[in-house]
Amino acid sequence: MNRRWIVLAPLLLVLATTGSTCSNSQTGPEYIRETGVRVEPSGFWPLVSGQGFYEIWLGVPAVEVGEGEDPWQVEQQWTAAAAFRVGGDGKVYDLAGHLDDFFPLPGELDTDRIARGIITYQPASDVGAPHPMGMPLAIGDFTAPGGTITTTLHWDDDEVFPKDLREISGHFRLRVETLEEGLALPHGVWFFDPGMMDAPSLQLGTPLPEGFIYQAWAFQRDSLSSLIPLQIFSLGRFSQAIGADSDGAGPYASPGIEGPPFPGQDFVQDVVVDLNDGSWWVMVTIEPVDDPSPTVPTSLRVLERDILQTDGVDVPITLVNRAQHDGLPQAFVTVVR
Repeated sequence: MNRRWIVLAPLLLVLATTGSTCSNSQTGPEYIRETGVRVEPSGFWPLVSGQGFYEIWLGVPAVEVGEGEDPWQVEQQWTAAAAFRVGGDGKVYDLAGHLDDFFPLPGELDTDRIARGIITYQPASDVGAPHPMGMPLAIGDFTAPGGTITTTLHWDDDEVFPKDLREISGHFRLRVETLEEGLALPHGVWFFDPGMMDAPSLQLGTPLPEGFIYQAWAFQRDSLSSLIPLQIFSLGRFSQAIGADSDGAGPYASPGIEGPPFPGQDFVQDVVVDLNDGSWWVMVTIEPVDDPSPTVPTSLRVLERDILQTDGVDVPITLVNRAQHDGLPQAFVTVVR
């Protein structure tokens, strides 16, 4: 099947929206109460109020479907169908904070012609945006006729952008680079292997498309109560495994000492954390370069690993590639029409 990439310059999602509307509030267009869309997501980062939201967009063919063509192969007219967040319990909530995974459909949507679906991450300021300009996370086709249609929307590197995320791998070390009294301390995360010639510890494969960048994070989680982190810190942004990242050794590094030319960060000044206490995780995500929410990770978590107390300090801790284990965002979507 011939596909066209849906990511255009500046490589955020820009799709045809002629005649569409996207308000999902009760003050928006009139809604059909007997129909709706249900979403059952997995692999999505939990969000709280003010951190943005996820949006389901449903597409119908915007042009005549030619003989021999499938309706999902042509340009789509997109309509916002549901805005939601995933809570700390992994369940779906509406933007008012109510537990709800079933959303009414806009009355103007031609439900008989629904052909495609997409889920994006939208910044908090994008409520009521006229088309899906956010980070694309999952996409798929509705192919079955009938009153109720279902599909699984998932990450698709053939459509979103040309990058095989399964080729990314690597490890990190707990060590400190900006204190003179020693390196073997659990107060820093660094992505390199020290030696006679320091070497990068991330293998990123082919470059990301223009408009996207990697960002590393350290976050603390109480796994017994909530998926929402107790604390989260950006470890910097980078496009390659060699070279300092966007904030060098980080805002909590010891002043006056330059960190190594690799991604990473120290936590030894103002904020001191014990990353080896059994409650911390490290992950690497893919983010838009022009990111309106730079302190909130997208759900595109490519590498991730919890730090065990038995992992130790200044030893390689291997990251898990989520793309290799079906850990990227996906959602089972049901449209009742």
